[in-house]
Amino acid sequence: MSERFSLTPSYVVGNMSRMWTLYLKQGITRKDVATVAQVSERAIRNYEDGKQYPSQKTYNKLAAFFGWELWL
Repeated sequence: MSERFSLTPSYVVGNMSRMWTLYLKQGITRKDVATVAQVSERAIRNYEDGKQYPSQKTYNKLAAFFGWELWL
């Protein structure tokens, strides 16, 4: 995990850890977020918990949805 973490930009890590708060405030479900990102609800939960980080492609789908900085 630490090897993957070193390759993950800090803004990705920060956005993943606060994602739950963001979509909860907007009245969006984890299922909605998973659908947008085209991943499972479990993957979204793992992103939130810091157990896993999304691929660049998946993160950019989330970034477009939430209005975050893109991972270039």
